[in-house]
Amino acid sequence: MMKLHHSFLEANNGVDVCQKFLKIWDRWKPSTQVVLVVASEMKKLQKHKDHLRINLTKVEDEVIVLCDENILDKENWRLTNLIQKCHILDSGGKHSNRSIKGQNLKRKSSMCPKEGSPIEKKMDFSDAARSPRKPLSPLLHNK
Repeated sequence: MMKLHHSFLEANNGVDVCQKFLKIWDRWKPSTQVVLVVASEMKKLQKHKDHLRINLTKVEDEVIVLCDENILDKENWRLTNLIQKCHILDSGGKHSNRSIKGQNLKRKSSMCPKEGSPIEKKMDFSDAARSPRKPLSPLLHNK
């Protein structure tokens, strides 16, 4: 581990502090070298911990947003069902043309795909600007 840190100092010889440490490295006792190595590792771990905290905060915020969206989706579904029930009650319990069409189990095929067909509704990930949902935020890379 000490050779690794010595090579780090050699690689960063252009930095004044590294240059000073490199000049006096051999004069230090092994215990002092170990202390410097441990301090260096601690600094790296602190930076790593800070990145993890930032990433965790971003993820927690996104989870809150996704939960809110999920609640809204469920509420929209409930309201849609309620509206459909109200339409049936308003019609005196008679089936509307739309509900009668729903009873026809045969599919009608057509030569060209309709606007509402699954082919037309396929997801296009090439243009993220048109997407109704924002993409997840980028996470910081831990080095």
